[in-house]
Amino acid sequence: MNEYLDDLERYLAALPDDDRADIISYYREYIEDADLGDRAAIEGRLGTAKHLARVTLADASVKAQEQSNGDDQHTTAPRRDKWRNVWMIILGVFALPIGVPMIIALILIFIAAIIVVGALILSLVAIVASVFIIGVAAVIAGVTALFTEWATGVLFIGAGLVAIGLTLIAVPGSIALVRWFGQWVARMVRSTYKRLSERYHVGGAKNEG
Repeated sequence: MNEYLDDLERYLAALPDDDRADIISYYREYIEDADLGDRAAIEGRLGTAKHLARVTLADASVKAQEQSNGDDQHTTAPRRDKWRNVWMIILGVFALPIGVPMIIALILIFIAAIIVVGALILSLVAIVASVFIIGVAAVIAGVTALFTEWATGVLFIGAGLVAIGLTLIAVPGSIALVRWFGQWVARMVRSTYKRLSERYHVGGAKNEG
């Protein structure tokens, strides 16, 4: 038992010390109460230490994301922590006993979601950059035309300034849209894990709420 718990504690190194100690204490009591005498019996009930750690980390990451979403109007967690939580949840999904076909399907879904989001972001950046470049070119052309066709020059300068102004307005909106897409991916991953964990969760896994 001690060897299994030592391995579990090592795999849970990403958690705060207090949380990790609580989890180890919980599983120590669980193993003793279930009278699981050796490692084979423990793994038969809980899975390998690495497997259990991934599911536990995923549970903790789901909880952290939900708390972060609830506190967004007051505090903002570092972006790297949010995406680390997403990665932990993905590992937790693949640690569930869902079968190879389901794992392959989920991998394809995650890849497709990333490709779609990436394509939308690149398209948005390309559109904004193109409009900005066109605006700058129009202003330059307008300034040049002032010396020959005054009215045409003014028209080009005005159109160029409008285009540049639109891009400056669009940048904050574009950033907000990119963040929304990222949050959507995170919600999708979290929702997928929660649904699957309710159906396939390993026996005795601790649910922190």
